[in-house]
Amino acid sequence: MKHLFSHFKHYVFRGLLAIIPIGLTIFVVRFIYLFIDKQIMELIDQYIGYRIPGLGLFIFIVFLYSAGITTSNVLCKKFFALVDDIINRIPLVKTTYQVGKQLSTTLSLPEKQIFKKVVLVDYFKPDTWVIGFVTGEIKHEQT
Repeated sequence: MKHLFSHFKHYVFRGLLAIIPIGLTIFVVRFIYLFIDKQIMELIDQYIGYRIPGLGLFIFIVFLYSAGITTSNVLCKKFFALVDDIINRIPLVKTTYQVGKQLSTTLSLPEKQIFKKVVLVDYFKPDTWVIGFVTGEIKHEQT
């Protein structure tokens, strides 16, 4: 009986591990879709008087496309460098901004460079390790 319970617990846990990424993805995508569509549709509803499902998401995608084209411009790159410098001077905002920027940078790397290797990194306490992913290399000269 103990073996049966252990077997059951093992496969329930494995099933949970398999379902979590899928469920989380569906939850996040649905949340983002509903949030964006609702926010934009409220503005559109004020002007045209009725709702068109999915139009808010379409407008948001067009906005992202326009932002991508705009930020590719040389003048906009200088503007965003200035904004980056200003944000990096604000203590709490700086941390949040850097995490988002690092995530964006990592996701924009060519596929063969993203998460090259999994590594264990010695944490600040003795015998404490964290799992990390190698996303790049820095040449360091010994002094």
